[in-house]
Amino acid sequence: MVSGSIVNLLVACLNFFAYPVYLSFLGYEKYGLWLVLFTVVDFCQVANIGVDVAIMKIVSENKNENSEILTSYVSASMLILFVSGFLVISTIVGFRSQIISLFDLTETNSQIMYSLLPYMAVLSVYMYILKAINAVLAGLGRYDLANYVLTGGRFLGILLSICSLILGFELVGLLVSNFIYLIVANIVFRILIKKESNVRFLSFVSIQKKHLNYLIRYGGNLFMGSLVNLLYYPVNKIIISRFLGISLLPVFDIAYRVNIIAVSFIDRAFLALLPEISFLARYSNQSTRIFQLDRKTMKVSVIFCSLFFFFIFGFSEMFLKLWLRDEYVNEISLAVKIMAFFGISLILARSSRYILLGYGLSYSVLLGNSIQTAANLIIISLIILLFNGELSIAIICSSNVFSTLLSSLYFFIHKRVIIKRMEENYAGVSINA
Repeated sequence: MVSGSIVNLLVACLNFFAYPVYLSFLGYEKYGLWLVLFTVVDFCQVANIGVDVAIMKIVSENKNENSEILTSYVSASMLILFVSGFLVISTIVGFRSQIISLFDLTETNSQIMYSLLPYMAVLSVYMYILKAINAVLAGLGRYDLANYVLTGGRFLGILLSICSLILGFELVGLLVSNFIYLIVANIVFRILIKKESNVRFLSFVSIQKKHLNYLIRYGGNLFMGSLVNLLYYPVNKIIISRFLGISLLPVFDIAYRVNIIAVSFIDRAFLALLPEISFLARYSNQSTRIFQLDRKTMKVSVIFCSLFFFFIFGFSEMFLKLWLRDEYVNEISLAVKIMAFFGISLILARSSRYILLGYGLSYSVLLGNSIQTAANLIIISLIILLFNGELSIAIICSSNVFSTLLSSLYFFIHKRVIIKRMEENYAGVSINA
């Protein structure tokens, strides 16, 4: 858990340094176009179909078994991702004109997006394949190394991006820099995994049908959850682009990412719960241990949220002005403060989410994401209809807060029901014994 938090502190520092540089070299409109391009990456992540979470759980449960079992599962995951990746790239290339029309861009920006979209599709596929490889290392018990490699790769990517901007390569330079850091991270991951296990990644002849079916079945609900989630953050960016203009995309993105950085401190730490809960959930007499873990993580979450709230409402405006300097605009401070409640809602629900996944209840992710997405779309759609498309960044941020709060309440209530049911089952077994 500690390594995850340290890593996210380092990533936050890297982003703190990089964001003003990006805005300085590109401006709000050109950087907004980069965010539009990355919306395609967000959409493509659905093709991951939950394989990374599934493979981490499976590897953690079977790491002491015969390496051929792991090889079967891991090779099956690669096969699934290669097939889905091919479909993603084919779809993006075939429908890029229709995709570009969603954002209401100028002719110049549309031409830039048209030329870069196929490469963004390949980048997105490579990203989620790397997430699965990272999950194998984490499942083998080296979550610390997995975090450190990603941080080192991210640092390399930012460094290369800044150098490419200085040299005048703009968006192409950002694209190439992302490819290079992903390739380097992939090589390092494979070396580290080789030291921990004899698992093979591309031994397709070793795949057992039951392992392939299990991955598809377990990842299916996560896939549907990701599919529903596509209608959340990426659609927010489409709405802002169409109704407010791409120059305001960085404003929303900064507000979103400031909060997501805070969430990621908890997220990386609590993700370590997944393999432990997966192990404990096998035994009905471990309900007390799971309950203790739940209480401990909730205490950490509440303390962290209190500190985060104090920082956002006490110092965020001063921090943003120092951080962005000449690129600062007043809308950013308001958006960050509103979205703070979005971040707090996510943080308080994070341990509940991973406990449910540890129990194998991947459908809970689907339902939680559905609640968040449906509420957000309904609110924004009603405002567009009732006020003739009169939107603002503040309204969009407020809609995000309300929808996320509903989703977080669902995760918390569902987790309490599951833990209580497990305790009752153990009590019944003890009485019968």
